[in-house]
Amino acid sequence: MQKLKISHENLAGKVDHNSDLINALRADLDKLADAFAKFDSPSRGEFDLLKNRVDALENQLAMFKK
Repeated sequence: MQKLKISHENLAGKVDHNSDLINALRADLDKLADAFAKFDSPSRGEFDLLKNRVDALENQLAMFKK
């Protein structure tokens, strides 16, 4: 019974340690998300709009060359 108690205590300690590591990783991930949010980059919709405009201009240039 004593071995079972020691094993349980060891497991509980490992679970607590892993919980601490998970919380640290979550905090780091939140910091990365905040840093990424500060970048001044276009949204996906803005990027797609610009891509479509570039494609349209390339097609018009190709027609002028013909």
